[in-house]
Parts: sequence; structure tokens; C-alpha cells
Amino acid sequence: MNVNSSSNRGEAILAALKTQFPGAVLDEERQTPEQVTITVKINLLPDVVHYLYYQHDGWLPVLFGNDERTLNGHYAVYYALSMEGAEKCWIVVKALVDADSREFPSVTPRVPAAVWGEREIRDMYGLIPVGLPDQRRLVLPDDWPEDMHPLRKDAMDYRLRPEPTTDSETYAFINEGNSDARVIPVGPLHITSDEPGHFRLFVDGEQIVDADYRLFYVHRGMEKLAETRMGYNEVTFLSDRVCGICGFAHSVAYTNSVENALGIEVPQRAHTIRSILLEVERLHSHLLNLGLSCHFVGFDTGFMQFFRVREKSMTMAELLIGSRKTYGLNLIGGVRRDILKEQRLQTLKLVREMRADVSELVEMLLA
Repeated sequence: MNVNSSSNRGEAILAALKTQFPGAVLDEERQTPEQVTITVKINLLPDVVHYLYYQHDGWLPVLFGNDERTLNGHYAVYYALSMEGAEKCWIVVKALVDADSREFPSVTPRVPAAVWGEREIRDMYGLIPVGLPDQRRLVLPDDWPEDMHPLRKDAMDYRLRPEPTTDSETYAFINEGNSDARVIPVGPLHITSDEPGHFRLFVDGEQIVDADYRLFYVHRGMEKLAETRMGYNEVTFLSDRVCGICGFAHSVAYTNSVENALGIEVPQRAHTIRSILLEVERLHSHLLNLGLSCHFVGFDTGFMQFFRVREKSMTMAELLIGSRKTYGLNLIGGVRRDILKEQRLQTLKLVREMRADVSELVEMLLA
């Protein structure tokens, strides 16, 4: 990516935004040449996000809240938009939320992709997205106390164990089609699920006409654990374990964030090693899902063959970092291990074997 081009595109988008909404931007802070955070007037938050999303090819991969009362007397909400195109940049839209009213205008009616994030902000911080069409909880269980919001900076008694209010499911699954379709529940524990999740399929014969789902059955409180119990480098190892499949991607995201915030310059070789391990992780993740896709349609021969090839990607990880999982390599500022010549040669041999194996399997599937 051309850093100057990305920076120039970000500046051009901000200039157009300021022309479209004069006086809307109260502050701007650049984290990297490709990323800027703008603080906007809270009443214009939906308009600004809508404008960036639809007029400048922005995607909304994540939004989150923060308790900043000790810093500025407010809560804050952040909408991180990835501005797609030939030159990519990030624009994070921030708005300060009054600590007493805790209300902010919901973006979801204008940009439906915001619904999960706003529901999570409501659960974890107790902020109120006014106009949010889906009032159901997302992360917290239904019998969680109404006045307890885990990611606030308030003191919490971690010994508290709320008594369950009911033994039955009270979550309202929604059939948006309002049809008389038959309901098929799947989960929250199911043999083909990667993790616990409850799906409600609304079917008409063999056709799925609608679906609704609820996740977060294994919510572990990792953010609070990192915030209250761990130092910067310890959090790196925790971030590895966010996911059993794609842990390295999480630790790279964490270390990149801290390095950018602290202005730490990472050696180019460390960047290269991280990129290689991200590709190894991508390989075993894709092979996992190709194998599972075969299993889901009853083609278990394909499942076993893709998992046979996937073993080589696990061997590759073991060669490079000493573990069949891509854990424990990252540190803030770099990586813990170098890649030596013999490891490189063995890895390239495995790559060639995997390329031939996958090509053969794809031909078999398409035959």
C-alpha cells in the first residue's frame, strides 16, 4: 500500500466531509498515516457515518464504546470505518456521550450494519442508543442484573453471583418475514458448531425463509481481564487465545495497536515474519472450512482429505514457532523467534506439496 496515497485519500474524504457537514468535526487525531480519528457532534453522528458508509465506500467492521469519565467526564462511542478502494484508509468516527443521560442517536436505522455493535455497547456500558430498532440483549444473559455493566470503570464485586431468574429460554427470536414457517432450533450445543450458538431456522418445506441467532454463550470477559489483571506483554498471550483457529490474527491486531499508540518502530524482518505466520494461519483456517463444508453436505471423504492436507499447515506452524498452533510468537515491538534457513527450506517444501494436494482435491470436487 502506498502510505502517501492512503493519507491523501483520507485527507480528501475528510475535506469532503467538512464541506458536507460544516462544523460537525470538533477534533481530529491521526494515529498512523492511514488512520485518523475524528470527534463529531453527537447529534450528527448518524449523518456522518451514513455519509462515509454510502458516499465513500466505507465498511463498518467494528464499533465499540469506552468509559472516559476519568479523562473528559464522558462516555464515548467509536465507529471504525474501513474506506475501501484502490488506496485504503481508516476513519474512526467518535462521539462523546453525556455521562448522566447516557443517550446517543442510534446509527442502525441509517446503517443496519451497526446493530450488533450498538446492542453490545448497551449491554457492556449501559449507554442508550436512541432509536435502535432491536432492543434485545446481545452479550449478557437475560438474568444479568439490569444495573451492572461489565466494561464500565466502576468498581465491581467479582464475587457476586446473580441468582438465575428463570430456567427457561426468554430470548425472543424474530421471524422478520412474519410467515407461518416451521421453526427448527439448532444449538446452542450442536455437533457441527465451531462454538456454542443458538440458531432458529424458519423453513417452508426445504426452503429457509428466515433465520435468527444468538451467540456469546462462551463470553469470557477477556477485555476486563486484560484491563485489570495484566500488563502489556501479558495481554499479547491472552489475545492469542481469543480464538482457537485465528489467534495469531488477534495478537497481531493487538500488538499493532499498542505499537501505533506508543510510537514503537517494528523491524521490517519482524513485520515479514508476522505476515508469514498470518498466511500459515489463513491456510489452516481455509482448509478447515473447506473440510467442514464437505462434511455439512455429507461428503466425509472430502472432509478427511482436506484435513489430511491441513495437517501439513500445522506441521508448518510447528517448524516456524515450535507449536502446531500459531501461539506465543508476538511481542510488542517484534517477535520472539527468527526463521532460520533450514526452517525456511522445509516450509517451502510443504507449501509446494500443499499446492499440489489442494489442486487435486479441487479437481475431485468439481469433477
